[in-house]
Amino acid sequence: MASSKPTPTPAIIGVIGIRDFKGKIYSNRSYIGECVSGYAKARNFSHYSLVTGGGKGVEEELIKWAGENDISIRTISPNSQTPEGFAHRNNMIVAQSEMLLMFWDGYVMNLVQPIANAVSHGRECHVFPVR
Repeated sequence: MASSKPTPTPAIIGVIGIRDFKGKIYSNRSYIGECVSGYAKARNFSHYSLVTGGGKGVEEELIKWAGENDISIRTISPNSQTPEGFAHRNNMIVAQSEMLLMFWDGYVMNLVQPIANAVSHGRECHVFPVR
C-alpha cells in the first residue's frame, strides 16, 4: 500500500513596500520577484502565498509578478485613505502573515511600525533595500 504525503500548507508571506519608485534603482518587478522567490527558496518553502496591500509602487509590481508566476496573492485594502487606514491595513497584513518582507528606502517612516508590529508578534521580518 503506497502512502501519500499530504500537500504542505503554503507559507503565507506578507509584503509591504514604498509607493514611490520614480528614479529608484531597484524599481523593477524582477528585483521584487527575485527577492521574494529567493527568500522562499532559502527557507525551503515549496509552496507559498502572498498577502499585500495592493498599493502603488512595490505592491503593484508584486501583484503583477505574482500573476506572471502563478503565485497566489491576496490584497487587503485600507479601510480609509488616511494614515490610520493604511496603518490598520499594514497591521492586518502582519496578522495574516507568518513572516513579513518589506521593501524600504529607509526614509518613509510610516513603514517602521509594521516592522515593530511583526517583531512584537514573533514574525520573522526581512527588509530589502530600495534606493
